[in-house]
Formats: sequence, C-alpha cells, structure tokens
Amino acid sequence: MKIGYIKGWNNKKELLTQKQLEFPVWIQKILIQIKKVLGISNIIVLEDRVINIIPIEEDGKISKKQIKKSIKQMERQEKIKDVVVSKKIAKENEIIEIIQKNYNNVLDGTWLWDYLIIDAIKYICEKKKIHVEKQEISIAVKQNSEINTQNIINIAKHVKFVNIITPYIEKFKNLEEYLYTTYGIVIRITNSKKSAEKSNIIVNLDFTEEEINLYKILEKAVVLNRKKNIKIKAKKFAGINCSFFKIKWNEKNICELKEYTIYHSFDECALYESTIYRSDSYKNIREQIKKDKVEIVRTYWKKWYN
Repeated sequence: MKIGYIKGWNNKKELLTQKQLEFPVWIQKILIQIKKVLGISNIIVLEDRVINIIPIEEDGKISKKQIKKSIKQMERQEKIKDVVVSKKIAKENEIIEIIQKNYNNVLDGTWLWDYLIIDAIKYICEKKKIHVEKQEISIAVKQNSEINTQNIINIAKHVKFVNIITPYIEKFKNLEEYLYTTYGIVIRITNSKKSAEKSNIIVNLDFTEEEINLYKILEKAVVLNRKKNIKIKAKKFAGINCSFFKIKWNEKNICELKEYTIYHSFDECALYESTIYRSDSYKNIREQIKKDKVEIVRTYWKKWYN
C-alpha cells in the first residue's frame, strides 16, 4: 500500500504536471490560476508513494473545505491508508482531525520513536558527557506490549540498572525473570513515588502527564516522552523534557524526496518513518534503521515544566 504525502506549494509550478511544464509560460500561468481558483491539486503518483500538492501556498491558510476536496482528489488516484503531512499542516489541529478521519494513520514520527529510544539515550549521554553503561535509567510504563517489552530489554542490556515504574507490577514479573535467567540482568519493578529520584534519564513510554507528575524527578533530569507536549510540573524541575528529535539517514533515500520537493516541507522523522513503516518485528526494524545509517543529530525540547 502506498503512502500519501500532503503539502501546499512552495513554488507555483509545483501545481503543474510534468506535461504541463512543457507548455508555454503564459499557458502555465493560466493553468496555475485555474487550479488555484477551482482547488485542483497536483497528484503525483510514484511507485511507492503519492504526493498531493494542494493549490494553496505552504505558508498560507488551509481551509477545511480545501483539505476535504484535496483528499477526494487523491482517493480517485490511489487507495491510501497512511499519510504524512507537511510541517505547516501538522500545526493545524482542525485540519489534522479531518485527515485522521479519512486515513488509518497520520505518520508523525511517534512510531519511529519506539525504535530509536536507545539511540536517544546514547545521544543524551554523549551530550552530557556521561557514560551510558553507568546510568540508572527509570522507565515509566503501564502496558507490557511487545514494543515496550523489547525496548526495556534493549535498554537493560546497555545501562547499569533499570527501574521499571508501573502501577501494574505483576504484568512485568515475567520480563524480570526473563532478563535474569537469559542475560543475568537484575531490574527493579516498583510503584514508589521516589523510585526515579536517582535517575538522570527517565523514559516515559506510556504515562499520561497527570501520571508522570505523581513521581519525584531529579531537578536536572532528562525526561524522554513518547507522547508529545507532556509537561513536568515539579516546581524545582529545570531539566530537559524532550519528545522530538532530528535525524539524518542514508543520502540515497533523501535524493528522491528532494527531487519531488517534499524533503524540506516535512519533518525528518515523519519522512523517514514513512519509508520503513510496516508491521514487522522489533529486531527487523532495528536492523533496517542500522542499514539506513539513521543517526540522531539533535533533540528538541521546550520549557514544558513549571
């Protein structure tokens, strides 16, 4: 199934097809004006993706009517289940809600986050000039899903000690036994509100904002959140509260995206996620990430505290 990419135009000529670009300039100008007035998108169908360039400038205001019309135009071309939207559209909550009603998933990098947690921990340690293998990491988690379990195992194999902070202690007893019998790794499973007070890094896999704020967090700790825009409310907290990061990867993949003018309009994590998004094992996805030479080059954080 192909992935859809939805964006506005950065250059008016993006609204023209390859054939239309061969027309005289005066005809091109007329076609562009007609498309803008009638709301006709330029739908580019490629082997594994469909690009939908809406007849509105990328920095302009996109209406609900326009996005609905554009979605219908894309559906006439190809059956699509998952889409990526440009950075500009991603900020429009009402537009995103409409898009979500029409597709299974709006890829925004959250799925990829699950497979880059250990890389994020290593990146943070490198920047703070501390050793990964000497860290006591706390992991806030409620669900013992396959992806959560694999992440806990992978983190435990790289750091000194892991605290699993959870209100559902019994759910993780089998994992505790597995880590000890298979790797000789001892972990702690607890729901103590002070269980994270020795951790410089806390990984929040699925706690809500209300839940994570029930626990004591070091003043200068780094909190890595799977969910976006979670605020740490502790009065003395002045650490890093991070949900976003920037990546780079194999230049070969980027070249095609640049060719069709979609590389700079989209978030890097969402774009890369769209190239590997599939139902597969944690091991296989991690191997693909290594093959593509994915590297975290920056973390984004806001003052999501106090």
